[in-house]
Amino acid sequence: YVPGSIQSMPLSSVIYVALDGRAVGPMGEMDFVKLLESGKVNKDTLAWIPGMASWKPIQEIPAILKLVALTPPPISEI
Repeated sequence: YVPGSIQSMPLSSVIYVALDGRAVGPMGEMDFVKLLESGKVNKDTLAWIPGMASWKPIQEIPAILKLVALTPPPISEI
């Protein structure tokens, strides 16, 4: 068991997102956070995790929404 490794990730940490009309994934939390930080996904982006019946906006998926809340905003240049 290695914390943070793909083998240790719970199923809810396998994330797919819809970008430019296609499914991107599976990705782990770190790759998802990179997309958040780059501005490619936001709370309105459609996402899917195993066990869900259909794609939903990230803001409707508590398991992923917590990552949005925990990601710091970009540092603005002074």
